[in-house]
Amino acid sequence: MQNLLIGLTLAAALARVPSLQGQEHPAMLNHNSVAAVTRVLENGPTLRLTPAQVVTLTELRSRFTREQTRLVRVGWLGGPGKVAVPRYQRVLVAPRPDHYALVTVRTSIAGFDRVPGKAVPRLNRARVISLVQRPCPFTFLASEQIAKVHDLLTQM
Repeated sequence: MQNLLIGLTLAAALARVPSLQGQEHPAMLNHNSVAAVTRVLENGPTLRLTPAQVVTLTELRSRFTREQTRLVRVGWLGGPGKVAVPRYQRVLVAPRPDHYALVTVRTSIAGFDRVPGKAVPRLNRARVISLVQRPCPFTFLASEQIAKVHDLLTQM
């Protein structure tokens, strides 16, 4: 009984402690999301966006919308006695994390095969998977605009 009580108090105490990741930027929007690009476009006059930058941001928002939605079957079309055709709808999914997997191939020479007149290297190929931080999608903006965008996305 006493161990259960101690476990419950520890669980309650840990629930109140914010995560370390949340302490760094408590209310930061993911830069690679539709909401972040929409917020930048809404504050276009304060950021003094050029028409070319607005077009690029609109294309970026449509690309993120395509990437962050998926087709889900929501029902069937067709009446009784007809062929049932599935009906699909686009549903938003959570934005991808700020890190993505970069896959590279590392080759090394394991030895040499002897062929008449030459030596042919025998290669070992190994896939190397590493997490790489996504680049900021707003790099086409001027430096003072990028600073304002980062301030804008950290304020909620």
